[in-house]
Amino acid sequence: MNVADLQRRPGNTGPGASVTGLELPARLPPGPSSFDGSSRRLTEWLSALPLANIGETARSLFGALSEMNRTQMTALTRIKASEQVRHTVHYVSSNLDKHLIGTAQPISDKARKIASLQRELLSEIGTMYRIAVDDLLTARGGEVDRRLLSVAIHRALFYLGRHLLQSATLYLTPSTKLWREINLLYLLAEKNQVDAVAVRDPESDEAANLTVSAAYRRNLLFSLSDPYSMRQSETQTTWIRCGQWAGQAEMRGADAGSDHAKQTFVVDLWSDRPPRHASLAQIAPSRTLRYLDTAALSEALRTAFRETDPNTRSTATVEANRNILRRAIQRWGMGPRRQLTRTRMGLSLTVATSLSTIHRLVRKESRTAAPPPPPTPAPRQDSGSRLSTFGPASRPVGDAQRIESLFERDNAEPWRGVSFGELTAVPMDAQLGPMAAPAADPVFGAPPVLNQPTLPLNTTTEVPETYACNSLNESAGGYCLQWHVRNMPKVKIGELVGIQSQNSDAQFGVAVVRWLRVAGRSELRVGLQMIAPHAVAIMTQPSTANGAYDRSLLLPEMRVANRPASLITETIPYEVGTVVRVDRDGKFSYVRLTRLLESSGAFRQFQYVEVDEHESSGDDQTPDDDFTSLWSSL
Repeated sequence: MNVADLQRRPGNTGPGASVTGLELPARLPPGPSSFDGSSRRLTEWLSALPLANIGETARSLFGALSEMNRTQMTALTRIKASEQVRHTVHYVSSNLDKHLIGTAQPISDKARKIASLQRELLSEIGTMYRIAVDDLLTARGGEVDRRLLSVAIHRALFYLGRHLLQSATLYLTPSTKLWREINLLYLLAEKNQVDAVAVRDPESDEAANLTVSAAYRRNLLFSLSDPYSMRQSETQTTWIRCGQWAGQAEMRGADAGSDHAKQTFVVDLWSDRPPRHASLAQIAPSRTLRYLDTAALSEALRTAFRETDPNTRSTATVEANRNILRRAIQRWGMGPRRQLTRTRMGLSLTVATSLSTIHRLVRKESRTAAPPPPPTPAPRQDSGSRLSTFGPASRPVGDAQRIESLFERDNAEPWRGVSFGELTAVPMDAQLGPMAAPAADPVFGAPPVLNQPTLPLNTTTEVPETYACNSLNESAGGYCLQWHVRNMPKVKIGELVGIQSQNSDAQFGVAVVRWLRVAGRSELRVGLQMIAPHAVAIMTQPSTANGAYDRSLLLPEMRVANRPASLITETIPYEVGTVVRVDRDGKFSYVRLTRLLESSGAFRQFQYVEVDEHESSGDDQTPDDDFTSLWSSL
């Protein structure tokens, strides 16, 4: 394949097409007022940026990158300039993340504009590297500098992957031709024999020395991980893990067979499509086909999963890691399973969100009184369905001040109308990972908190408890709902949704949000999995606890689906082994939680066995807490 082949590539004609086939802006010779991208002048310019003012820094960076991408310069100068700028770009992007990570869907207009700014900023620096690739491969005379080419392709693949990450984190559809650019870059790397070159990346601790091929495989693995069915924190962690695991996935050529049909995925480097499972891809044989074999990676993940004990009391970090391992094994280590038949129905459904709301509606009460607590119970701030009193001081209150425009020069800027002038900056030497705790902001108020309840407790404002929406299609396993932005509550992956029965207002089927997709400004597609046709509202607390009870749901056994009876509880304080006191309309009983079926961040689902009252006493004590045998020896 040569340059002429790439020129004839379908879709490569137009003002943005380059000789190599990459979509790039036109560049003009530098003028007297052009931005100077030379190393010395750029160093001075970067040192003068007001880093404490994120808005002004973002505007300056975007303007400089945009201008350099439309100005002719040598590939070496462009790569050096990009390497100098990228640390500051990552610093600004991490500060913008605190207004996006942890948000429920649909996001506000302000958050959408912040996301547009972040996307454009990362896109511009990625374009710098793609232009360098094009310039290196089309330069007249001499051999291609393979060292510079490997760096340029590696970085370009990284920023296209960041585009995938941001789209998945906010459940947005990626830009058109994104996969065409990703696949073409790897094709160019193979042709020029730089795919096996390892490139150091000081801005990526988790993937500091990936080869160009591994950087491409990272994007493939992330796409195959089904990120639109993850909570935002899981999406961020999965992206990091894909960088760490990419080296264990093997890339095979078009003529290479595979003994691992269940763990083989195919991608056409000549297409604008992401990878698919080989058994589902109806593609004619071609020299541009590549196969991703995840058999060795899947076995390594299974080993790591077996080394963790699901029945021990574990931290949230350990539990989250198990969930990510489980999901990766399912997506990369198993063949596709037959899906349930979906039927387009267009039914009108009445739904409710959150454990506490479903519980109240099932009990036919607007407020459920718990058994009398002690005189001064200690409040426990958790998932929001606990029957405790929370004052205004315990809930973050957003700043209601007016947002004025900072960007005046172009009405077409997607983030116009949002001021970043007073954004709080995170220190450049701070840990800026996806799980870093965000700080309060003077303009946007308190940033979103991970696992924040969808409907905060409010004793003064009347909040609707049920909402009407339409189902686009349904199957025996669940629904795809049309969620209109203006009249529906915000939701996250893993939250409970109750679907009201047509026969009884107090009977709700219980479902879980499994995936989200933004479908324009005013619509959200919500994928639900039904986990029970109905539920019983009960009150629970650990048998050793005193004070307020928690709202919980008892789900019946479903023999047809091979699902045991289970208990839906809050995320804390319930764990495997906990003995739970159950109050069902004044009738008390005890159960022991024996197996964790699911933990989504919004609720926990346990399998249980019934125990008698005498067996329940003292079961929650650990050996360090039991001093009975110690008294006589003192």
